Amino acid sequence: MQKEAANSIIIVDLKQIKKNIESIKNYLAPGTELMITVKSNGYGHGLVKPACYIRNNCGIDKFATSMVSEAVELREAGINCFMMVLGGIPYEAVPIVAEYDLVVPAYDPVFLSLLSDEAVKQRKTVKAHIKIDTGLRRLGVRLGAQLDELVEHVKTLPGIKIEGAYTHLANPNEEDQTITNKQLKEFNAALSQIEAKGITLKYKHVANSDALVRNRATHYNLVRPAALWLGYDPTATLDVQPAITWKTFVSNVLMAEKGESISYFGSCIMKKRTKVAVLGFGAGDGYVRHLVTPEPEKNGVVLIHGQKVPLLSMNMDQAFADVTDIDDVKINDEVYLLGRMGDEQITMDELGRIAGTSTGHIQCSLGSRPMRIYLE
Repeated sequence: MQKEAANSIIIVDLKQIKKNIESIKNYLAPGTELMITVKSNGYGHGLVKPACYIRNNCGIDKFATSMVSEAVELREAGINCFMMVLGGIPYEAVPIVAEYDLVVPAYDPVFLSLLSDEAVKQRKTVKAHIKIDTGLRRLGVRLGAQLDELVEHVKTLPGIKIEGAYTHLANPNEEDQTITNKQLKEFNAALSQIEAKGITLKYKHVANSDALVRNRATHYNLVRPAALWLGYDPTATLDVQPAITWKTFVSNVLMAEKGESISYFGSCIMKKRTKVAVLGFGAGDGYVRHLVTPEPEKNGVVLIHGQKVPLLSMNMDQAFADVTDIDDVKINDEVYLLGRMGDEQITMDELGRIAGTSTGHIQCSLGSRPMRIYLE
């Protein structure tokens, strides 16, 4: 599709992503590798194009995804290096795991038995990392008897090679790292328990983006950030910057009188005479609905003529903004939903704060309808 046909365009600066990755690498201790986590449509940046660019231009040879479907998409795009699925895997996907040489979590004995049978059938060895549940209570086995049973079971399975272990932190974003340090202590005990069983672990990993910057003890010899390489550092420790700009346009300008309703269902009543710009995007593009309420002062903002203005209402395909204080707003003017315009900037962090949700929620909500353009 030609960019001229799109109502809204998401521009991803791949050169900025490369700079972000270099900043992360420089922060890591020697011997700690960087595994790039690419999931959820690349947190709105796209899954395949950024990953291919990173593989070819950033010296990265390890990737992680959340689901098998994402890993397969990357494989079919030509990324043939280390590829780990971090999340749960349906039993029906076992043949695909073996076929595409994916690294998998080891915590479910039934899954591992099925995978062993398939690996033997395909004459392959599938690599797995034992998932330790240290407190998040999602996936994994607990320290002690449950871990012992899993290790003993895996040792009987042909076609499965345990090459690593990992856990996931429950509170990595907190300045007080007490809970994280407790989880690390349990993870270290699990590592000792595994190695006492005669298994040598090539990879040990814990750190997501928050943990990587807040607590160096989480680094081990592999880290797996997602949001950080996209420019979102919750601590402002690293020199990383957002790599995304989202633009749309003004499709109409009108005056709404005090007491007049705009949008559907009489849901937005003007408190004063208001100049309204109608914008060429809506909820169908993935803009989080929590950002638009009946109270404009609490709503998300957009940039028009370099000034921040509040949204008034949003439909599936169009939105309304209060441009009363901006002179000469006209049809076809450029509007920024994310990015820098003049001296002002809107970031996903800012929108997350306004919406009372996480930056990740804002990122992952970005839909497929906005056209993506990648700058190399």
